[in-house]
Amino acid sequence: METHTQLSQKAREIFSRIISPVLVRHDLGHHLAGSASYDLMTWKDIDVHIRAQDDETFLKIKEATSEFMKIPGIWSVWFKDNWELIDPNAGGPRIYLGLRYCESGDIKDTWKIDCSLFPCEVYEEKIKSDKRFENSLTDESRSIILEAKHRLANPNGDMPVGVSSKIYELVQTGLSDVEAIVAKLSK
Repeated sequence: METHTQLSQKAREIFSRIISPVLVRHDLGHHLAGSASYDLMTWKDIDVHIRAQDDETFLKIKEATSEFMKIPGIWSVWFKDNWELIDPNAGGPRIYLGLRYCESGDIKDTWKIDCSLFPCEVYEEKIKSDKRFENSLTDESRSIILEAKHRLANPNGDMPVGVSSKIYELVQTGLSDVEAIVAKLSK
C-alpha cells in the first residue's frame, strides 16, 4: 500500500506533467487542491480548482476537454456544464470536469481527477481558505486526519463524497479524538 506521501508525490507529478500543461495552454488559471496539496492523501484522487474568469472560460474548458481526451492513459472524461449545480461539498456553483487516468493499463492503478471551475470570487476565496487550512496543520492534526480517513474509507480504499472535507472541518474545530470523528461521520 502506498503511503500518503507517495500518493501526494505521484499526484503532484501527474498534475505537473499532464493536467497543468493542458490548462496553461488554454489560459485557464488553476491550482492543485484538496488532499494532494495538503499531503493528506489516502487514495488516488486529485482535485484541481480552475478559475472561471470570463465568458470564454466555457469554450476554453471544452477545448481543454478535447485535448485531455487525446492523452494516452486518460480513458474517461465527463463534463457537467450547469452553473446552477450546487454541490454542498464544493462550496458553491461550479462546472465540473472529471477524468480517469491510468498509465499502467491496470484498472487498480487508475487516478480519479476532479477539476472544478469556480467563479472568480469563489476561486479566490478557495485559495485563501486552502492556505489557511494548510498553515493550520500540525504533525498531530495530520496524523488524526489520516487515521480518520483510513478508518472511514470504502472497502476499495476511496472516500465517500465529502467525507475528507468533513474530517478537515472537525479537526479544525478542535476535535482530536479519532473515535469521535469516525462515530460522527459514520452515521
